[in-house]
Amino acid sequence: MSRQKKALLAGLCAAVAALLIGGLLFGWDSGALLIAGGCGLGAYLGGQWGNQKAKETDAYREEWLGKRKNAAQPNQPEE
Repeated sequence: MSRQKKALLAGLCAAVAALLIGGLLFGWDSGALLIAGGCGLGAYLGGQWGNQKAKETDAYREEWLGKRKNAAQPNQPEE
């Protein structure tokens, strides 16, 4: 099973567990609100984490391209 499918399955199991526990403790309407809030929070946190990783990747790429560009240029003799 791929990593994405495992994460999706774990998220669904956690959502069902939260709905059952929330429904039993606070009533079924409140349990549904907890699930909706969790879905929104998960998307927000996932976006923040993804943006952070993208910034790190972009910085690494720029550094790597700069090194490659400098290595490709022949050394100019000083006169």
